Amino acid sequence: MTRLRYLTIYEVPKFSIVNTLNASLSLREMELSPSTSWSNVSFNGTVGAMLLQCCISLRQLELRGMEDWECLPDQLQNLTSLEILELSDFGMEALPEWFGNLESLKQLYLKDCKKLRHLPSKQAVQRLSKLTYLQIEKCPLLLKQKRSNDDDDDDVPQIVDSEWPKISHIPEVEVDGRTISSDLIRQGGH
Repeated sequence: MTRLRYLTIYEVPKFSIVNTLNASLSLREMELSPSTSWSNVSFNGTVGAMLLQCCISLRQLELRGMEDWECLPDQLQNLTSLEILELSDFGMEALPEWFGNLESLKQLYLKDCKKLRHLPSKQAVQRLSKLTYLQIEKCPLLLKQKRSNDDDDDDVPQIVDSEWPKISHIPEVEVDGRTISSDLIRQGGH
């Protein structure tokens, strides 16, 4: 019997999950993008049920939300085998403290989260000891613009000062398409 390894659900207007525990035990990658007809409650319920079914096997997850959705599905914290996580288009102001439970996470992508101001606490982020790559793209409240001293007058995106210490242990950080050196991160971005 062939086992499902990859699942994409993209803008399906009405979606419900049927208990398919045995079929989802081998699922390795999942991509979920809601329809505009979904509410945060229905998304969290449906996605939460799916995540509970494949929390042991899932290695890569891409979740797209909606700008007015202020939270992530709580069941996400149970994905302790997750290695790659991409979150985009959510309206949360802060990542939850339980984010530190994702101990196997190696790569984290935060994209188009226009209200995001804060990462979890430094203690929670440091529990992500396997995290080697962080990409932050189009999260304007998490970033500040700073003029470089170069003659070319490029704007250099930087993470808000209070957030730098939280990511100082991550070897590679990319902000709006630019790699930020770990030395710069340890210095607090200055």
